[in-house]
Amino acid sequence: MIDEWIKSQGIDLNNPIEKEFGELKDKLRFTGLKSLDEHIKRVFFMVCYNIDLFKIYVFESSFLQEFRVDDDTAEKIRGNELELLKFGFKWLANNWDIKKSIKIRDECLKKSCFKFDFAL
Repeated sequence: MIDEWIKSQGIDLNNPIEKEFGELKDKLRFTGLKSLDEHIKRVFFMVCYNIDLFKIYVFESSFLQEFRVDDDTAEKIRGNELELLKFGFKWLANNWDIKKSIKIRDECLKKSCFKFDFAL
């Protein structure tokens, strides 16, 4: 029954994006500290489900410098939301640094980068 629904929705679980998304749960680690874990959940949600907010987070803050994103990659993800999503998955899986992320969040909140509610 589930397989039929997946097929009827045109979902391809073998799609590389679906695979990367599915692997994130194994790569993100929670700290056991409520406030830090809330931040991790919010950033995960932002990357995976709010691409507009993630774009603001990346391009209207020091993100590109903090995470040393090269110019070619920055240009590639600036104009293509699918590439930005792929980048976000890779960033969460491989380059996640909660201290840098919190610093950027605080920077954005002070500058009002977030035009959306950052709450879950």
